[in-house]
Amino acid sequence: MKVIIAEKPSVAQGIASVVGARQRKDGYLTGNGYAVTWAFGHLVGLAMPESYGFSGFRREHLPILPQEFRLVPRQVREGKVYKDDPGVVRQLEVLRELFDRCESIIVATDAGREGELIFRYVYNYLGCTKPFVRLWISSLTDKAIREGLRNLREGSLYDNLYLSAKARSEADWLVGINSSQALSLAAGQGVFSLGRVQTPTLAMICSRYRENKQFVPRKYFQIKVSAAKDGIAFSALSRNRFDDLETATAGLREVEDGGMLAVSSVERREAVQEPPLLYDLTALQKEANGKLDFSADKTLTLAQSLYEKKVLSYPRTGSRYISEDVFEEIPSRITLLQQYPRFATIASALRDTPLNRRPVDDAKVTDHHALLVTENLPEGLSQDEQAIYEMVAARLLEAFSPHCVKGMTEVALSAGGEIFTLKGAVVKSAGWRAVRGEPEEEVEEATLPELQTDETLPLEDRDETAKQLEMLADGGDRYAQYLTGILYRDGGLLIPDAEKARHYLGLAALQDHAAAQYALGILLLSDEPETQNPAQGLYWLKRAAQNGSDYAAYRLGKEYLSGKNAPKEAERAAEYVRMAAECGNPYAQYLLGKLYLGGDGVPQDKDAAYDWFQKAQAQGHAYAGFFMDRIERQEPPNVLLSATRLLYHMGKIFQSSAPAPQSGIQIDRKRLAKLRRMRMAAGHKADDHEQEQSSTMSMGW
Repeated sequence: MKVIIAEKPSVAQGIASVVGARQRKDGYLTGNGYAVTWAFGHLVGLAMPESYGFSGFRREHLPILPQEFRLVPRQVREGKVYKDDPGVVRQLEVLRELFDRCESIIVATDAGREGELIFRYVYNYLGCTKPFVRLWISSLTDKAIREGLRNLREGSLYDNLYLSAKARSEADWLVGINSSQALSLAAGQGVFSLGRVQTPTLAMICSRYRENKQFVPRKYFQIKVSAAKDGIAFSALSRNRFDDLETATAGLREVEDGGMLAVSSVERREAVQEPPLLYDLTALQKEANGKLDFSADKTLTLAQSLYEKKVLSYPRTGSRYISEDVFEEIPSRITLLQQYPRFATIASALRDTPLNRRPVDDAKVTDHHALLVTENLPEGLSQDEQAIYEMVAARLLEAFSPHCVKGMTEVALSAGGEIFTLKGAVVKSAGWRAVRGEPEEEVEEATLPELQTDETLPLEDRDETAKQLEMLADGGDRYAQYLTGILYRDGGLLIPDAEKARHYLGLAALQDHAAAQYALGILLLSDEPETQNPAQGLYWLKRAAQNGSDYAAYRLGKEYLSGKNAPKEAERAAEYVRMAAECGNPYAQYLLGKLYLGGDGVPQDKDAAYDWFQKAQAQGHAYAGFFMDRIERQEPPNVLLSATRLLYHMGKIFQSSAPAPQSGIQIDRKRLAKLRRMRMAAGHKADDHEQEQSSTMSMGW
């Protein structure tokens, strides 16, 4: 009999079906001369210091350097002591019996460093001496398993992989145990934790935090001009940046007085964009976080699930390349994706196109090649699993597609002594960018008319729309008053002016315009000396909340929770948060769930907390599912709340520490979107979750 040991029961079942081991026993499957069994992660690990006679934290014990590390079954904590996990002990006895009875062992734990360590620790702990061979595969499809079983490799070929994992494990133990005890003893009280990985990571976080705190934003201004030719409108920003509004305004008037825009130079060139490389795990996690708001751990879990469902190759890979032999399978993968509705058209077009060979490099493939879809079409995937599968499938099609070719135009213009620049781009051949059909991120290029050097164009009258809007506002139209106030607050058609913003928002607020009342309240709660008036700010937020603004109610709840601009009153805070939550505000629903979880201003009630988290999650709130999952696991509320606070602050730390300009003259829409997070002068905060205001002006109200 041959024993096959997999890392997880689900993987063992897949292998068992291929080898014909269909009879289920306690802890394994048997049949056709095979017994297929499993671990469930690390069954065996390094013993704690108590096993070597070092109990408690004592200076004289340090450093603790075992002559030989001892292996013990995975342990669980009961009170203040650690005991062997009964389930682990039971499975180890199953493995011991199978190893004693078998002729040889086939190692089918994950084909990587940790997978090798899992088996070797079990093998050594049980004192087994039976010969073993390695099943080394990059996917769990039936085809891959059969091919791997035909090409089993000697176990000794992976000795260095095991020794590498063993060295990592022992280094973690030595550094973690000794450093943690030394720090705790030096502190004199409490228990502190240091680790080989966690401590450098924490140092990086702290360093980024200090950089963020020490960063001093610099306000500057640019002039924006607009013109048109052949029915195509375009805008350009001044190359010069002004340190103060007065100088910028003077420059703007000089430009407007001239009334004409001269084309100084036009440079045209062709740009070729290489297709991206395939995903490794890190690249997949990074993109899934940016596009889907998935955590790194969630992405790995989903990728592992897809691997076990035999539709994705081995996920824990550090390579973005494939070997020549794997490249031979790519045409069949592309043909397979013709059957996947989302990619049918692009896969059909790519089938008859010479494949790009950029991701093909034998020398850059490590233990495993880059992430690929397998020869199996997915069925019954969850929404999140489908999202990850489609990301990997799309990247496969992108990586082997032709280049993207663009015609690039760079134009310099002059007016009133100022130089203005803009870029234009025309896609000549979409190539790999046709796969997803998504626009490039952070691209400031536009479609331009045919411009010629030395020609002149009349400037667009910047003031006309603004004048009409302000006239309507002065005439008493509350919506015009609101829009004028917003434009004076943010820039756009009007030069930013906090005093005028307060004036026009105040006029609309007096006419019970709820959005204006909310915007005015936020403006008055700012730290800007020109507009700061916390008492009035709270008054207008309350008026807005009474008029149905869930954002105002949510902000009031946060103010009464923080105690910064209002008395710290948990019960009143909960009332406002509930008001916003019942109006359907997902941020308020999430916050109310946290209040119920912690018993802040409301009775502690896990069931009520779960219900509000569920409502927030249904509207796409990123953290609500985290709480729901942990509540189901019966984790303590204080641990949950501390964990999310840490996640939030880490997220803030890793945001860019170089904010976009806070003000500008005629800021365009792309920059306006960036400015929304940085409206400190107008009293906005990043966590207000303020409703987006439309940047489209209409004179037809």
